[in-house]
Amino acid sequence: AQSPGNQIEAFMADKCKELSGLTLSEYVNKMKEIAEGLKAKRIGQASFEEKFAALSWENDKPLIYYFFDRVTNRHKKVTERIKIYNPDHRLLRKSYDCDHFVPQKYNAFWPESPALEDVIHSMGNMLVMARDTNNSLSNKLPEDKFAYLSEKQGHLPHIKQFIQDWSGKDWSDSEMSVLQIKDRTKKLAEEAFNEVWAI
Repeated sequence: AQSPGNQIEAFMADKCKELSGLTLSEYVNKMKEIAEGLKAKRIGQASFEEKFAALSWENDKPLIYYFFDRVTNRHKKVTERIKIYNPDHRLLRKSYDCDHFVPQKYNAFWPESPALEDVIHSMGNMLVMARDTNNSLSNKLPEDKFAYLSEKQGHLPHIKQFIQDWSGKDWSDSEMSVLQIKDRTKKLAEEAFNEVWAI
């Protein structure tokens, strides 16, 4: 069986052939038909959230950058967009970097935690920010990062939203941080499904 992505690609290839030579009203109707067809082929929200939660900084960096690019730019004009995702693999030094909000070397501050190890690279612990800011934050604890981010990265909508939504939460130890990371992963998945890639 084809993957959902391949099914959609085949569907769109077939439908595009049907678009030439149509009157305006026929074209509008055909586009409505295509939109309905895409909705029918889209995976369900529960499946999407499961796949989203499985994304990892270790294996899926391009998808993480792409997600934050879409979140940041979805309401911006083309001329106002901030280029977070760049598909050119030849580009060695990109302007934006992916940061682990709870640092990978958290054990410098907290005891080892298998539960935190399980989620440390997940979407709920990721933020994309300017490379120099990421270097400055490297191994700071969450509580120390909020003020710095507010001052240095407030122009990025996803950072502003992150500070607004998560600075009042408890990130004081590994156990509480695991809860916040899991909760944020779920909320980001819902945002992706219902807003970023809504049909």
